[in-house]
Amino acid sequence: MIPDSAAVPRLAEAENTRRTSDSARVRGPAALPPASDGAAAGRRAYSKAEYIAMFEARRGQPLSWSETKLLDLGCIGATMVRLGRTGIDPPPLHLAFADARAHRAASEAEKILGPGEVNTAAVNSLARELRSYRIALKTADPAASDRIRDKITDLEEIFDRAKAITRSYWSDAMKSYDITDLQNRRETAKFEGNRLAFERASGIADKFNEILAGKPIDATEFERIARQDEQLAGLHGIAESLPSGDLADVRATVFSKHFWSGQIETLDATGQVVRDIFGNPQGRAGDIPDPDRFAPNADTGQVDMSRDLYKGKPGFIKFDYGWYDEKNGCWWNANHAEHSDADRRAADPMRFYQCSPEVFLAGLDDFDSSVMCVAFTRTTLS
Repeated sequence: MIPDSAAVPRLAEAENTRRTSDSARVRGPAALPPASDGAAAGRRAYSKAEYIAMFEARRGQPLSWSETKLLDLGCIGATMVRLGRTGIDPPPLHLAFADARAHRAASEAEKILGPGEVNTAAVNSLARELRSYRIALKTADPAASDRIRDKITDLEEIFDRAKAITRSYWSDAMKSYDITDLQNRRETAKFEGNRLAFERASGIADKFNEILAGKPIDATEFERIARQDEQLAGLHGIAESLPSGDLADVRATVFSKHFWSGQIETLDATGQVVRDIFGNPQGRAGDIPDPDRFAPNADTGQVDMSRDLYKGKPGFIKFDYGWYDEKNGCWWNANHAEHSDADRRAADPMRFYQCSPEVFLAGLDDFDSSVMCVAFTRTTLS
């Protein structure tokens, strides 16, 4: 983690994210060879040391100490380093885009699938917890055995009740819906939505780079020129996204965020959103998606991400960031943050993934929403 990470709640949460090696789904032909760890075709895995070596070779200079520590945050840290951001703020989401039609279609399917998948994840978690206590009981000393048996008895009751609720939910859902068809529709909507959003974001980045090629003297002139373009004129957050200072070596690039829309603010007694000392809104995740919360603008496709609480689908990954590698036509992300515990680090090491577009754009079941974002970085950091 970066220094004083407790004061940066949004980034600190990244340590709790995870991804299993079999989560990636492949659409279309694989553009990359299969990973050495047995992951799906179209995705190649690298250790942290290997990723750093490749990134330093790409840039032509070594990573700084702060950049190396940011990589410990996993996918969000890798994207921050790619964008040349070494502070405590997460990657900028001012210029975020999605496809309105696909977003709605994915969310409608998720309304049915989400609660059942959340219940299933809870059952699986209880099963793992029960298994760990049963294993512990075999080697426990007499003084601890009774306590462990009581815990197992309590967990078994909760586990049986959770299984019954989950089975009932899926049974009722299957009376009204074809679950496999819903899963396919959700998957198709996510892929098509990400593909269309990527095309939009890439087109906007290209226009920004055309403006930058004209050598605007500062951000004010850049924005003035952008407002003369019909497509760019309606966008918000251009000035906030630009780096300060000279723009001579600045370039627009694309990154992505997969996330969960079912986020609920915590309200105080007066109905106002509770905020922490840094002004960040507080809240929790629900098991039902909220398609209107991050609905794209019908004209521009832009998504207001100011209400993102960085909360994930209960029992699933909180979020996933990835940055687009224009030079190689692929995406980069990571499985999880670096574990602070040495044993966990050895058993479950951090991995960086080089993904084909077919794999990355397919997304994961953990998320119902995605945005493709345009950001600016210095060419010396590319």
